[in-house]
Order: sequence, then C-alpha cells, then structure tokens
Amino acid sequence: IWEPRFEVDQVVVGEINQGKITIDLEGSFLKSGEKITLENIEITNNKSGKPSIKLSGKTLSFLKKKIKRKAFQIDLSLSDDKPWAQATVIISYKK
Repeated sequence: IWEPRFEVDQVVVGEINQGKITIDLEGSFLKSGEKITLENIEITNNKSGKPSIKLSGKTLSFLKKKIKRKAFQIDLSLSDDKPWAQATVIISYKK
C-alpha cells in the first residue's frame, strides 16, 4: 500500500564530496502534522551510477520507530531537467 508520510518544507545541503552528498530534511510527518528534521542523510552513487541512501543516528531510529520494523529497504530514484530536479524515495518492508 502506497502512502505519503512526509512533506518536505526545506532541504539543507551539508557535506558535498565526489559521488556523495549529505542533506538534512525539514518538514511535517503527515499523519500527525508533527514537525520533524531528518538529519545526516547520506546519498551516494555506486560505480554504475545508481543512487542509494544511508541513514544513521536519530534519523534511522525515527524511521524504525515509525514503521515498527528493523529490516526495510530504501529505494531512491533521481531525475533532473534543468532547472528542476526530483527525488522519489520508497521505503518498503515485509509484514
């Protein structure tokens, strides 16, 4: 079942290195309207260019608490057509 859960208000770019960027997302958790910040989200590309996301710290703990699962998969799709860019993140897990 697809369900939007987070509405982004602001993206804060942190560290930028070759093939890696770290961002913070500020926004609202849609079910409750709770304002949250997801920090230190690391986005990297593998050798073939496929993007991936690594979560740690408070952001990883927040996600595990909200989905009530320890094992999950995060898929990331990025596209751009200057001056616009779009990211789609899908978090899935088995019941």
